[in-house]
Formats: sequence, structure tokens, C-alpha cells
Amino acid sequence: MRDQLRNELLAAIGEKMGTQDLQIAGKVIDGVLANYDVKPAEKHLALLGRDELEKLIKTYIVVRRMEGISDTTLYGYMRTLRCFMLGVRKPVGELTANDVRLFLYEYQDARGISNRSLDSVRIVVCSFLRWAASEKYIPSNPVEMIRPIKYERKPRKAVTQLELEMLRRGCRDDRELALLETMYSTACRVSELIGIKLSDIDWDTRTVTLFGKGKKYRSSYLNAKSEIAIKAYLHRRKHDSIFLFCNDRGGEKMTKSNVERIMRGIAQRAGLGDRKISPHVMRHTTATQALTSGMPITDIQKLLGHENVNTTMVYAKVNQDDVRGNHQKYIV
Repeated sequence: MRDQLRNELLAAIGEKMGTQDLQIAGKVIDGVLANYDVKPAEKHLALLGRDELEKLIKTYIVVRRMEGISDTTLYGYMRTLRCFMLGVRKPVGELTANDVRLFLYEYQDARGISNRSLDSVRIVVCSFLRWAASEKYIPSNPVEMIRPIKYERKPRKAVTQLELEMLRRGCRDDRELALLETMYSTACRVSELIGIKLSDIDWDTRTVTLFGKGKKYRSSYLNAKSEIAIKAYLHRRKHDSIFLFCNDRGGEKMTKSNVERIMRGIAQRAGLGDRKISPHVMRHTTATQALTSGMPITDIQKLLGHENVNTTMVYAKVNQDDVRGNHQKYIV
């Protein structure tokens, strides 16, 4: 019960707090509660209705915020869990695996989403209910027997060296070329790209400090082409923004949609037709090129900022032609 009280206190005070302040508040509350025995009230949250479920969802969101989950991700969690709250027909403590399966079926049927999108919904709902059970808000975990939803995983297609040169020729100005080269050299996420400040670049070592997923810092590096492209862009830039990449009008920090729109324009002018070129594709391209060129997988893992090397292997698939060539070379 002490953990439940702690979580509810944080939920009550944490909506307007930053993550760092929330973490400090959590430590203070832990210190105070250590001196008290906490007993449950007569009513049990698991037997109560929708209002209590909404309160529990808010508590869960605050707890995940303390873990460093981004506000954008948490907003998606909240939307999904509110749909879940409106879709279930029982008190949360009485839910069964079949109730959750019925919700997922009706959710997909109403929205016409793919199995891949539905599995993302499943992950959010199951994570929430697993947490609620572990924290003793509900008597048991109703999703223990629910398995991942199968869907066809389309293999990511990295940009070839020829396509990369075509993209370079498709850039219409220094800013676009600098964007392209920075993404390719650093393998940064788009959220990390738009957050790069001029002060984050060490020109002596060509090191870029990135801040992104999980609210963590990591280092990446500029190759010669990206350094030349960035310096050319900065030389002609008319704004004194603290951010590396900004909009031409007003000098405001670029957004994710700004970058994605620019990448689509570059691909069209490069003559790549329907080929989808996005910041994520460029990140995958860097990983694949690094692996093909012989970079150790653990170094690629650090370059991409992955905690688990298995995630890195999803990004960096070895080209099947390379496997065939090496088989002919080594298996004799």
C-alpha cells in the first residue's frame, strides 16, 4: 500500500512538474513514507468504477513519466488507455483476458486499423494492466495469457549508395544538404536532429551530443561530408538561432513535420518515384552501411543509442547478396 500511496501523491502533484522535479519529489515522499505504516481503506480500488479507472490511468502516466518516457509517447498512451476505459464493460479488477480480447477486436473493427497498429494498442493496455497488478491495484494480471498479435513485418529497405548520391543531387539548398548529411552521418532520430544546438557540436573532434529517446544523452559523429555541408549552411544562414536547424522564416526551431516534408521533397526531386525516404530510413541506412562495412555490432548499437543489441539487428539487416558472396568465399 505504501507504493500505491506514493504513486497517487505523485499523480496529484505531478501534472505541472517537469520530469526532474517529479523525480526529486518521489525521493522526498519515499523518505517520509519510510517512517509510516500504511494500511488500505475499507473500499478496494479494484471494485470501483470508471472514475477510479481514470484516476488509476493518470497515476500510471505519472509513474511512466518519472521513468523518462517522452511527453509525445505518454500522450499516445493516454489516448489509448482512455479508449480502453470507455470500451471495457466491467470494473478493472474484474477484467478477464477475454474482456481485453473483446476490446481489441471491437477497437480494430471500429477503426479499420492493421494488425500492426492493433498490436501497439495491445502493448499499451497490457503494460498498464501488468503494472496495476504488480502494484496491487487489482488482484491479478488479466493479460498474462494474451499473446502478441501476428502481422507481416515489411523488411526495411536501406538507401543504396546510388540512391544516396541521387538524394544529394536532389537537395535544392545548403540547408537540405546539411540535413541529409547530418542524418546519414550521425544516425540520429528526427527528435534528436531537431534538438541539436550549435553548442552541442565539438568541431575539433566532430562530435555531436544528441538528446532524445528516454531523455538520454549520447554522442555521435560527423564525417567530412556532413561537416562541410553544415558549415556551408551556417555560413549563409541569416538567423542566429541556438539550434542547428531552423526555419528560414523567423528562425524558429524546425519540427518533425518540417523535416519529413523536406525529405519527401528531396526524394521527389531526386527522381526516386514512390520510394519512401524518411529520417528513419536514413537512420536504417547508416546502420546497414556500417554493418556491411565491418563495424562491430556493439559499436553500431552505441551509435544508434540502443539499450538492447537485438534492436540494433532489426535496424541493421545484412544484405543477402553479402551473405551469398561470403558463403561462396568461406564455405568451400
